Amino acid sequence: MLRRLISSPLLHFFAIGGLVFALHSALNPAADGAQRADAITLSPEAAGQLAAQFASVWGRPPDAAELDGLMRDWAEEEALVREASRPAAMPVHPASSGGAAGHPAIASGQAAPRADAMQAALPSARQAAV
Repeated sequence: MLRRLISSPLLHFFAIGGLVFALHSALNPAADGAQRADAITLSPEAAGQLAAQFASVWGRPPDAAELDGLMRDWAEEEALVREASRPAAMPVHPASSGGAAGHPAIASGQAAPRADAMQAALPSARQAAV
């Protein structure tokens, strides 16, 4: 039984994987208090500004739950701003990057449909759907 377990490829896989992780952690020790470069942190001064802004709007200081919500909203907004300011990872479709030339009606020299004609077509489309 023990001999069969030792010769198991699954055991070899886990042992080699464990050695790889142990070697990686030994060669790349991470400091316990170190933060990532892209970590979102709210300084005490910025938290004070959030509380002061809340107090100026509501005429009272925020309680603990409100301050926690303000800080959470600030962190979420900061994450969204960072995500939006990052360069796009996906390439732009060639037809959409051509501006007006990428639009089929404009590229063929036809006029684009007018908004009032589209609005006029909506009631008949709604009736057809019913």
